[in-house]
Amino acid sequence: MEKVLLLRKIQECSIQETSYILGWTEAKVKMKMTRALEALKKEFHQEGGREDGTIKRIR
Repeated sequence: MEKVLLLRKIQECSIQETSYILGWTEAKVKMKMTRALEALKKEFHQEGGREDGTIKRIR
């Protein structure tokens, strides 16, 4: 899942470009991207992130 996140969000590749690079269908890219973002959100909240997207202060 890291590859799809890296290509789409860091390298700013389109869905079409990402599907070509990974050899996936566009539908698979969309599904993997959705799942990767959900997993990242879940990990963020487990590490102390808040529902509104902010991070609690560490003193």
